[in-house]
Amino acid sequence: MIMIKKFFSVALSALLLAGCTGNVKKEEAKETKEVKSYSAPTKQQFEQKYKIVTDSANNKVILDADVTYINDDMYALFELLQADKMGYIKLLGLTAAGGNALTSSVTYDVLSALEFFDRKDIPLAVGTDVPLSGFKNIDSLMAVIGKMPYVGAYSQLPKYTDNYLKAKGVTTTSNLPEPTIKPIEEPAWDFMIRQVNENPGKVTIFAIGGYTNVAKAIQKDPEFAKKAAGIVYMGGVFDVPGEALPRVEINWWYDPEAVNICLNAGWKKQLVIPHDAATTCLKGKDMYDMYKAKNTTKISQAIVDSLAPIYENGKEEFLKFCWDPITVAVYLCPDLIEKIEPREVAIERNMGLSYASCMAWFAGTGPKGTAPCDVVFKVKRDELWDFVSDLYSLQ
Repeated sequence: MIMIKKFFSVALSALLLAGCTGNVKKEEAKETKEVKSYSAPTKQQFEQKYKIVTDSANNKVILDADVTYINDDMYALFELLQADKMGYIKLLGLTAAGGNALTSSVTYDVLSALEFFDRKDIPLAVGTDVPLSGFKNIDSLMAVIGKMPYVGAYSQLPKYTDNYLKAKGVTTTSNLPEPTIKPIEEPAWDFMIRQVNENPGKVTIFAIGGYTNVAKAIQKDPEFAKKAAGIVYMGGVFDVPGEALPRVEINWWYDPEAVNICLNAGWKKQLVIPHDAATTCLKGKDMYDMYKAKNTTKISQAIVDSLAPIYENGKEEFLKFCWDPITVAVYLCPDLIEKIEPREVAIERNMGLSYASCMAWFAGTGPKGTAPCDVVFKVKRDELWDFVSDLYSLQ
């Protein structure tokens, strides 16, 4: 009897062990199955993988932005530099705008980046960081519309300077070597007007900071927008909550009067990438893994270096949104868009509870004064970051 018990005990132990081992193997197989491998594509593989709808002859771009190093605006600049190098666009130049930072900070960070990443051929024209109606008293404004934890360039006003070299280390964020190249003498709005006149129907303005520069170009030349190919906005918020306040987004909040001028200028095409789209492609470890696996260029190395201290230590980025890279990605490859709708768009300019609120009516239902725009509400998250990391890796 004792022997029988021992036999069944041994047999049962063996079965249990086999079952546990089987479960472990199943879990290991499951984990192995879920691990994705990434590699940098060749240009030919990239073009087979994605439907690029642009070319350098017909798609000329000016980036009007509040770029700092190394924020989402810089990610968008990196995309444009790579797209220009690959012949998907012609990057005519950049114009420094207010928004995230004062234009002196933007100028320094952009020049240092252009030089470091071997693109001294790209000109930078300095614009203005002063909204059309002037800087506002932030405390008074927040008493009316509500509190905002982030106010961009307004936080730098106590250290204001219009000299980009004096901004170094004071309001700048770049850790790159001090630039030896300089901005061009032409103001941002004059640069835009000249380029549009020289390339009628072919220039697209990427407005991803404050909109004062573009508005001043429109004010100086009322036909400016009509002569351009169109405009791509990163701004606004419509069908989801704002970042801090209902229906308020920081880019459009910075100068609502300028936004209104831009919206109603008569562009052939207006493409809006609002905060709504950014909520559908949050950053994460898998995005970093893509950058790391495809790290073949100076640009991809800079991004990996900036993110490694976070993700290599098991942490996550505090800010999960990454707005501006979406604009370039969907311009080059519209297949990355999951949901886009025609809307009639407006922004509130009257001071009150709803100041700077963004509104978008369904097509055909908006009141007088609204502007027809195509609005991207959702993008294909995994495909987007795969595309961006592939583009950064192209040599």
